[in-house]
Amino acid sequence: MHSGGRDGWWAQELMYHCASRVEGRIQIATDGYTVHLDAVEEAFGCEVDYAQLQKIYGAVHKRVRRASPPLCAWAAIGNW
Repeated sequence: MHSGGRDGWWAQELMYHCASRVEGRIQIATDGYTVHLDAVEEAFGCEVDYAQLQKIYGAVHKRVRRASPPLCAWAAIGNW
């Protein structure tokens, strides 16, 4: 889901919008962008299971042209 820019203000707007539409404890996973951590905590407080998924992609051979990213070589999940 994309709802605007990639800064703290947009992250908070998106999380407040989501929080206004759901009831009870929910689960959210975002990419590793740090502004999401504060936005989720501010909008949901402690009533959320939150994780950040960070993917590391392998190097692309210079001769290969593709529209999609290369295969994911590694992923790490941080839970807060």
